[in-house]
Amino acid sequence: TVQFLGNRGLTAVPVDLLPNLNWVALDNNEITVIRKLDFNNKYPNLDSLFIRNNKISSVERGCFKGTLLKQIILTGNLLDYFPDFHEVKETLERIEIQSNRISSIKPEDIDFLASLDNLDLAANPLACLPDLNQLLSSLIRLDLRSISFECCHKIAWMMDIDTLLIDDTPCHSPPPWKQISFSNINMTQLVETKCSAGELFVFIIHC
Repeated sequence: TVQFLGNRGLTAVPVDLLPNLNWVALDNNEITVIRKLDFNNKYPNLDSLFIRNNKISSVERGCFKGTLLKQIILTGNLLDYFPDFHEVKETLERIEIQSNRISSIKPEDIDFLASLDNLDLAANPLACLPDLNQLLSSLIRLDLRSISFECCHKIAWMMDIDTLLIDDTPCHSPPPWKQISFSNINMTQLVETKCSAGELFVFIIHC
């Protein structure tokens, strides 16, 4: 069962969604928070949740218990941290959380997502990102477009991602690489380029 509730001026997730729904879209509303009481133990068949272009700044810890959530799309909200997905760690395969305000992701925020194969972090002000290739054994696709960073040994792991979506010239340093296409930089060059001490926008292993 599919339910479309976009463009309704909603300020909260409705309490009376269809009990047997699989897929729900709440795009283009005014929702500010996702609470445990919105989804926990209410929708046992729910596998897809779209809440794009709202005003979500908070997702309560422990959300989505009792669902089969495989994909969650939170593009275009106000989140400044990576939400807690422990309750769906076995089923969650796709997270799209682009165009939010997330500046840092720590290993413990994400390393339990055993089934995650598609992660979209584009257009976030990320200054700290761990080695996702090491932490996420199922990861196939990673979107880091509209993010610039220091191209150095601490991001060499990106070269091992099957499908890496990235700006053509994402390097803000070292200076000689600012105008060089990332496709023309190889693993050896990254590994041999040490990161600057005190650099504010470096993707580092331990955040």
